[in-house]
Amino acid sequence: MDVSIIIINYNTVDLTIQCVHSIYEKTYGVDFEIIIVDNASSDDSVIRIKRTFPLVTLIESKENLGFGRANNLGVRSAVGKYLFLLNSDTVLINNAIEVFWKFMETTSAKVGVCGGTLYDSYQRENGSYGTFPTVKSILQKAINRESSNLYYSPKQNSALKMNGYCKVDYVLGADMFLSRALYNDMDGFDPIFFMYYEESDLQKRMVEKGYENYVLGTAQIVHLVNVSVNKLPTNKKRMIVDKSMLLYMKKHHSIHIYLVVKYAYLLLELLKSFRGKYTLRDSYQYLRALLET
Repeated sequence: MDVSIIIINYNTVDLTIQCVHSIYEKTYGVDFEIIIVDNASSDDSVIRIKRTFPLVTLIESKENLGFGRANNLGVRSAVGKYLFLLNSDTVLINNAIEVFWKFMETTSAKVGVCGGTLYDSYQRENGSYGTFPTVKSILQKAINRESSNLYYSPKQNSALKMNGYCKVDYVLGADMFLSRALYNDMDGFDPIFFMYYEESDLQKRMVEKGYENYVLGTAQIVHLVNVSVNKLPTNKKRMIVDKSMLLYMKKHHSIHIYLVVKYAYLLLELLKSFRGKYTLRDSYQYLRALLET
């Protein structure tokens, strides 16, 4: 088997079905299997996936494992030489899987993860990669939470358009193509992350071992971004994101940097609360979550 495609489903059955249909429609030239891990969905995901795709391997988790742990569960059943970890809120535009496979089979580079160029539903580029978080970028994000491009590099965007590929710090978790042997060697995603920053952490560990991560311009995928997470209340979502961010900072930076970032976030949250941006109840829940991290 060339590629094991792993998709995590959590109450996104319509999107998951659309995603799988696009895989069957666009993919040729490689042998692949599809493994779907259902994260204890409360909708009719399991019944509909079984009925629509009887040849797909469906793993039913009894609890919501989050992103990283659910992928780890799916990988245990994978038999492909390569893994393609694909979000349920994606649709393949072209034969992206064969593009990834050929790149990995022919390149002389020591590749960790490669990913494609992601687009929104209007075919506009949608952010495909990022730079590893730093104290500066994290604090910028805290001040301007609505900004969506703080982790993206104009220099890398130019290289991608000029060369058709570019080396990046990390590929977005929506579409990660990598060797199953390397994934297992890295022990997969760190289970301390429920959601967010797990792909940054995994690829940071790869880079520290001498691997390089790439985005390929000719592998094209629509990414609708955070569909299942956007169903959560805003306060719940930002607690999940920021707890994962603090775990990343604690893991990859000194304790002094971690504490600076943590208490800077707490101070900024208090200021936002005083200015009426969040309710006192939301701010209390958020502050408690961060203090417990």
